[in-house]
Amino acid sequence: MDQSFLLKGGKILTGGSVIKSEANFMQPTIVEISPGAEVVKKEYFGPVFLWCREAESV
Repeated sequence: MDQSFLLKGGKILTGGSVIKSEANFMQPTIVEISPGAEVVKKEYFGPVFLWCREAESV
């Protein structure tokens, strides 16, 4: 997963690690971001949930 959003104040709340196996797996991940963050515009194939605080998004 591209983690450039971390440089702009985003943070991983839980998960985000790659699970070592023969296949490519990653833990389910919850990410807190700022409204309009670039990571919202990208499509991830995996268990990623992007969270923006309601007060910031209104």
